[in-house]
Amino acid sequence: MFLDILVGTLLIVCLVISAAALTPPMHRRRRQRHG
Repeated sequence: MFLDILVGTLLIVCLVISAAALTPPMHRRRRQRHG
């Protein structure tokens, strides 16, 4: 069903956002394209 895919994507997005928020900014030193 379409709702299953929508709920699955929402859960994945929430997990990614929470993981990105919990990780310290020091871990983002690999991406220095803007620097």
